[in-house]
Amino acid sequence: MAAIGKPSQQLHFIDSVQRLGLAYHFEKEIEEALGNIYDNYHHIDDEYDDIYHSSLRFRLLRQQGYNLINSSDIFGKFKDQNGSFKECLINDVEGWRVVERFRFLLQAALRVVETYLWIAVACFEPQYSYARIIQAKLLAITTVIDDMCDAYGTPAELELFTEAIERWDNGGIDRLPEYMRLCY
Repeated sequence: MAAIGKPSQQLHFIDSVQRLGLAYHFEKEIEEALGNIYDNYHHIDDEYDDIYHSSLRFRLLRQQGYNLINSSDIFGKFKDQNGSFKECLINDVEGWRVVERFRFLLQAALRVVETYLWIAVACFEPQYSYARIIQAKLLAITTVIDDMCDAYGTPAELELFTEAIERWDNGGIDRLPEYMRLCY
């Protein structure tokens, strides 16, 4: 994985491999790459070390079990004297959320194929074609909603979404954020 180049490129590659569900094929390489990034953490001078890549590095290292005691070092350059994130990052973070939502929709489309294949293994006989379609739809809806809630939902948004689902009427859709309206 060292051949990939810069640490930011390695992190992006690791993240992509994990999101595709292929990380188990590259456990040793991922461990080596993240170990190298962790060991040389303070010496990394990457031109692409923006808040996205800093957050990605933080998440991947924590997921791999690295102890990042002083996480303020990671985000320190993005904060002002009061300890709040700098004002110029607000637009960057909003733009990043738009990109992440697009990624979510792309991932959701891939999940539909994945869920159909799961069901096709369980109900492979031709007479069960309708059952495969219904089960794949239910599993796809469930996984998309679960992924949406895990990745993007704030507690307040999830409360609104839960209330709307429990009522199951169109009246609650106006109160939901736009990305949740797609699932509702």
